Amino acid sequence: MARGDTSSLISRARRGDKQAASRLMTLVIRRDAKTIRAVRRAVIRTPFIVGLNGDGGSGKTSLIVRLTQEFRQKGHKVGIINYEPPDPDSGGMYIEDRMRLSPEQLLDPGIFFRTVAVRRECDGVDKNAADLCKIFGLLGFEIVFVEPKGTAQGQTGIRKFSSVVIFTLDPMAGDEKQLSKDARLAKADIICVTKTENAPVQAERMRLKIIDELELSAAARGKAKSIIPVRLVDSRSALGIEELSQEILERKK
Repeated sequence: MARGDTSSLISRARRGDKQAASRLMTLVIRRDAKTIRAVRRAVIRTPFIVGLNGDGGSGKTSLIVRLTQEFRQKGHKVGIINYEPPDPDSGGMYIEDRMRLSPEQLLDPGIFFRTVAVRRECDGVDKNAADLCKIFGLLGFEIVFVEPKGTAQGQTGIRKFSSVVIFTLDPMAGDEKQLSKDARLAKADIICVTKTENAPVQAERMRLKIIDELELSAAARGKAKSIIPVRLVDSRSALGIEELSQEILERKK
């Protein structure tokens, strides 16, 4: 792509043109080296990046949608990057793989989301995920959520570029005994047990089990105690969402 075309797209994105920003994202996803260098030079301030980690079905998407609503009510502009596996036939996105935003959120100028197909195994996110986040900065967006495709134990790629990482767990899924083997727990900044109101007893039991595992891990590293908070949240009822949003904003300062 010609340098002048890239400069024009960057100028338009700075004026709030989402189409120009989307085109820049497409070029970054295609790993156009000139565009990537131009974006890196142009961005003055990278947005605060909130990475969501956790297994498929653990409530990452629902939590992002609810937190986006919360942050918009506080006046923050919110970007979202959602990674999904590609259609094996076309290489593009499955039609049904989209963020579950409401019609009002889809029309909100303070929300901009992009769904990206992960075309090769990159630990749940693409190689240039950090550069995609910078494009939201051109638009003047302050907070960007990044959701990797459903990740398995040991995948921690989201940690490399996120300002804060939230790890989600479904209290009704899996064996609690496996928590001690999950490396993602100790690499999170905040841990959320989701869908709490569906299974309050199991959720509290899981919260306590996680705290025990974190304390054991901290002791093994010679630390007095773990400082990773473990929260009970429910995206449908908004239980714990206000407190979680405040904690994110505190880390943003």
